Amino acid sequence: MYIIERSKFKGRSINVESAADIGLFRKCIRWNYRTDKIQGIQRLLKKEKVEMRKKILVGLLIAVSVTCFSGCGSSSDQGNNTKEEVVTKKNADEKDENDLTFDYYELDDGTLEIQGYDNKDKVKIVEIPDTIDGKKVSVLNLGLFRSNEVVEEIILPESLKIIEDQAFLGATALRKLEINGIETMGDYCIYGCPKIKEVRLPEGLKELGESAIENCENLTDIYLPSTLETIDEYNFDLCADGLKIHVPAGSNTETLVRKVIENLEYNVEVVPE
Repeated sequence: MYIIERSKFKGRSINVESAADIGLFRKCIRWNYRTDKIQGIQRLLKKEKVEMRKKILVGLLIAVSVTCFSGCGSSSDQGNNTKEEVVTKKNADEKDENDLTFDYYELDDGTLEIQGYDNKDKVKIVEIPDTIDGKKVSVLNLGLFRSNEVVEEIILPESLKIIEDQAFLGATALRKLEINGIETMGDYCIYGCPKIKEVRLPEGLKELGESAIENCENLTDIYLPSTLETIDEYNFDLCADGLKIHVPAGSNTETLVRKVIENLEYNVEVVPE
């Protein structure tokens, strides 16, 4: 008779009769844990979409109010307003919609953390520079592209060291992701990106967080470097059936990946190269 403490599963204990039961019980714990995490992410994405719709609605109401107010003025006022609107529209047309201005924060080491950018509702290709105002970009902020339904291609610089949690979570239009220079990829980074088919991670990467690459239904190929030291056990699940994970033959990365996929219940192939 075995007794297992269920500290992660509602704080109770359970009696089981055999080692096989222990394996089944642990699988149940894992499944419940994963279900809770996935449901939490889904709630977060749903909440963000609702908030975005509210902001759009408020913006439309403000625009309508301003238009109505402008229309109530004198004829001379109306003429001035018309002229001003034409000038504003002309300036907007002259600006390239792919021009980006980044919001950033300077870290203690003098490098920069990218925290946001303008034109999020228009820009389909985002290329983050190596330097801004002479200072290297080293960190991508938490959830920078989370729930983005517009961006299709993202290019990250060689100077980048850390991609924080949920960076691309729920980026439903994302097709291409060029990642350079990173050492750490946080939790739920490439998660819920249905259009991405291939992920290539560079040499120098040391750590993959929890569900860093997961739940991308059309993802067929992942290329990992030889430098990985840690891969969280929750990775590579819920991708395309027949997913191929390409690894340097005989590397520590290969050992880590094979251990992770032991827990998966769909067809995943490790391809040593």
